[in-house]
Amino acid sequence: MAFTAGEFVRGVVLAWALFALGTLPVTAAFSAIVGGDPGRPAENLVGSGLVAVGAAVVALLVVLTVGWPLGLALGLLLRRVRPRGAHVAAFAALGLVLAYVGIAALFAATGTTSGGDVPPLVSAVQLGLPFVGLAGVASGAGWAITASLALRADRRTAQAPEAPGVSEPPASTAEPSSSS
Repeated sequence: MAFTAGEFVRGVVLAWALFALGTLPVTAAFSAIVGGDPGRPAENLVGSGLVAVGAAVVALLVVLTVGWPLGLALGLLLRRVRPRGAHVAAFAALGLVLAYVGIAALFAATGTTSGGDVPPLVSAVQLGLPFVGLAGVASGAGWAITASLALRADRRTAQAPEAPGVSEPPASTAEPSSSS
């Protein structure tokens, strides 16, 4: 499947936007499951909102620095692969890998752990798993939606009737004269 630069940009923006929109419900659910104060739901929601905004900003940095070129390379590698499912799976896998590497790097740089003697890279799996899953779903869905829109536009263009005045000029109706 070929893609244009505009379609690529649309896919990147859409994947990031889906991830950003998904961060609040993911952080709120994660907070409710692993610990938030049940007596302070408003504070838990504000805390979840701050984590969600932080995750969206970090994801944007990862997308702009690493995801964009890797996504472009992956798209070029998949040019001759026809099944859309293969493209969706490949971009979902790229989202998973980038999310884990980004979270692991952040945890390693900040020394964040899930407590005790748990190393940051293990904590990245424990605490980052919801975001890794979300990134995979958002990346695959962003590509799937973009591909559907592009294919629909291609079909519309192929089926569009010719515009009036653009057709071939009418053939002359005069009969050729005969010379004797």
